[in-house]
Amino acid sequence: MAPAIIEGLELLVATKENIQSPNGTKESQEDTGELRARIGDNEKQIEFLKGQIGIKDQQLDKQAFSLQSVIQENSRLNLKLLPENTEKQGAKKSWYKIW
Repeated sequence: MAPAIIEGLELLVATKENIQSPNGTKESQEDTGELRARIGDNEKQIEFLKGQIGIKDQQLDKQAFSLQSVIQENSRLNLKLLPENTEKQGAKKSWYKIW
């Protein structure tokens, strides 16, 4: 267990000087600071895009409601026109019912 503790302490000292990434390459503190800044920028972008998705969802809901209203109005107009068309057709006599 003592060798593991010694190795852990050596790794701690090494990380203060240079940070060793999981794939075994060494990166300096500046590189990690740069990467953290990029991560911060990416997180800001993600939050912005989440807001945009929320806005688009609201727009889609409004458009769906509007489309549904148009469909209902169209159906209502078709129902109004349908009885008139059938009455007019009923008033005409078929050519074979002349006699």
